[in-house]
Amino acid sequence: FSTFIDTAALDLVKTVQDAVKTGEIPNSEISFIFSNRELGDDPTTDNILHSLIRQSTSPLISFSAARFEPDMRKKAKKEKDDLFMKEWRNRFGEEVLKRLPHTDIDLLLGDMYIWGDNMCAVRNGINLHPALPDGPKGEWYKAIWELIQKGVKETGVMMHKVTPELDRGPAVTSCRFPIRGYQFDALWRQLPQDEEELKQVVKQGLLEKEKTQHPLHIKIREHGLAREFPLIIQTTKAFAESQLRIEGNSVLDCEGKSLRTGLDLTRQIDEIV
Repeated sequence: FSTFIDTAALDLVKTVQDAVKTGEIPNSEISFIFSNRELGDDPTTDNILHSLIRQSTSPLISFSAARFEPDMRKKAKKEKDDLFMKEWRNRFGEEVLKRLPHTDIDLLLGDMYIWGDNMCAVRNGINLHPALPDGPKGEWYKAIWELIQKGVKETGVMMHKVTPELDRGPAVTSCRFPIRGYQFDALWRQLPQDEEELKQVVKQGLLEKEKTQHPLHIKIREHGLAREFPLIIQTTKAFAESQLRIEGNSVLDCEGKSLRTGLDLTRQIDEIV
């Protein structure tokens, strides 16, 4: 599942396709690729969708979120009406569900729309989040600034089950890495020691969003990005090899025991990285 706002999302899809093709992810097939943009919605996405139509062996299914009851969605956003937006998401989800075959899991690889209750109830969507299960929520750049402001010693990347509440679904897998040590300590020392001055650095960084050039923020992001593709592959592999399964909102291991913080794949990811 992807909105395909940029080519990075296409790279993710191709990485999973290659892993299935080579057998790195065994016993699996990609039933479809779904985009909530259609041809004509956006020039960048158009190029990606044309590429998928020409090159992909997996069926492409697209259904435009932007064209679906746009007045209803605009009104919900303008009035900040959560119930109205929830209704729009469920209506959109109802149309999407009609178009999709059954799968064991659905990988969200750059899907920019929050799923409605109905999608979450009947499909096992798995999404990537750049933090540990007990770490910060929200956009990746905000999560990193929160880590910096709290002065934590480690962070990580996780995959979680998709729920209507953003980034709050139960953890499926994760990996962790230190943000202290020889690559990081000198960068930490560049931060202001005064708490108010540090708040101003964070505030400025949040205004810059993804474009911040703060060296510590960049270094943490670099280490997280290096683990994202491997975690997606190893998570999918764990499902394919029956190490994991999802029942409702519970993540279970091969013996049926609940994994409250998901399956820790740090060792496997470290070996790859």
